[in-house]
Amino acid sequence: AELRSSNVGESVFQRAKKHGVRYIRNFPSEVDQPELAALWTDRLGYPTLEKTFGEGATASLLALKYPELTVEQTANGVRLSWYGQAMAKHPLSGEHVWFNQLYAMSAFYFDDPGFAGWAASIPLSERPLHAQLGDGTDLTAVEFQVLHEAHEAARRTFEWNADDLL
Repeated sequence: AELRSSNVGESVFQRAKKHGVRYIRNFPSEVDQPELAALWTDRLGYPTLEKTFGEGATASLLALKYPELTVEQTANGVRLSWYGQAMAKHPLSGEHVWFNQLYAMSAFYFDDPGFAGWAASIPLSERPLHAQLGDGTDLTAVEFQVLHEAHEAARRTFEWNADDLL
């Protein structure tokens, strides 16, 4: 099923086209939130603030080093966010081509059964990764499900040959 084949999918498509995507990464501090930091690294494989940016990293230092990012100090560590386009025009056809980051970086990912429901009590914007519409709006669970179904329907698999290149 194509994303735009439903009213919900069409709404997400148009809003993403208009506003783009806001990407969010949360880095818990090993010093301030050791239990959360351990969960991030041990269970999820995501790095902590200190492992990513070094000992003594603070929101203020990161804001100076990465002026293109929005840097916020949070109760759990540091949140980085930035904006990107949700789609681009195909150079030959002129058609709008969907980038999958609004789906692939969504915090709804952590609701997957493989994570045993640990994220249910954590707000979307505080999970390791998150993507919102560029106007700061979170997708609803229904909208995410429509994206999920569209991506599953478009998935392609194939057999690799020994001499294939990626």
